[in-house]
Amino acid sequence: MDERHWWLAGKIQESFGIGGYDNPTLLEDFMCQEDTMRAVNNFLGSHGPCRIFFYCEKPENNELSARSLQFTDSLSKLRDINLDKVYILYFLRRDTTKEVDHTHFERDIVAGEIKKNAIEHITTLLGDIYLPALKNQRDWGQCTDENKQTCIHTLERLAASLAESASNVQAAKQQVIILLFD
Repeated sequence: MDERHWWLAGKIQESFGIGGYDNPTLLEDFMCQEDTMRAVNNFLGSHGPCRIFFYCEKPENNELSARSLQFTDSLSKLRDINLDKVYILYFLRRDTTKEVDHTHFERDIVAGEIKKNAIEHITTLLGDIYLPALKNQRDWGQCTDENKQTCIHTLERLAASLAESASNVQAAKQQVIILLFD
């Protein structure tokens, strides 16, 4: 494992507390499993997926283990899981045309958690982070003002729809989350 793998493992440790800080070998064992290492290397490599999710069901006793931790590159694979009863740690990449830098990987990868109601979390992200960032974006490249306004208006409508759907049935909640990340 190189520094990028250890950084991802550290984020997993922070989010899930697997093995505790006194026993990091449990997490290392999970990271070194063939399937896990292949998925992580694929995510870190050039032309790999732009996202990877680590998840597990919320435990009754607040103790998680590496055996309960799973991963996927698509939330659509979690259609049969109640997302309100799952902790999710996500890693996202914007540029997958090249391998994640070995020394400045923090700037290539965005990490985040979904531990509460997923719809409320996404609504907060859109309203408090993404929309203000887009509105303050100065260089839109080749986009016209009309394209910029359309993009912002569409995200505002999405944020409003998400806020409304927070009170809807569980199936609708899961569908919105899956659509956002897939």
